[in-house]
Amino acid sequence: MTRNLRFIATGVIVNVTLYGLLAAVLNLGVDYKLATTAIYILGMTWSYLQNRLWSWQSRAPIAQSVLRFLGVYAGIFVAHMGLVMALVEGAGIPPLWAVLLSVAVLVTPIFILFDRFVFKEAT
Repeated sequence: MTRNLRFIATGVIVNVTLYGLLAAVLNLGVDYKLATTAIYILGMTWSYLQNRLWSWQSRAPIAQSVLRFLGVYAGIFVAHMGLVMALVEGAGIPPLWAVLLSVAVLVTPIFILFDRFVFKEAT
């Protein structure tokens, strides 16, 4: 299986699971910004491990790839939350739909940043 397909499979597994968890947390009445942030942090940890070990099968030094990953995910988080908030508060889209749309918009930049920056030694 190619790295691209492994990335897609990882993304589906991680995001579908976390999306369900987000829906459950929102259903409990938790504010969408807090819920999205908490789920994002959980997903970030899971995503790093799955992508490093399986998608890219990276042998890069852990400290190096973790720092790069955190830098990428910090930037993606700002973009993600900005987009989610704009969709929820500006366009009136429900939080679950806003999160789904944001993930769809950001998946390609995430792949490119992982491939060319975070796990570049594996390519």
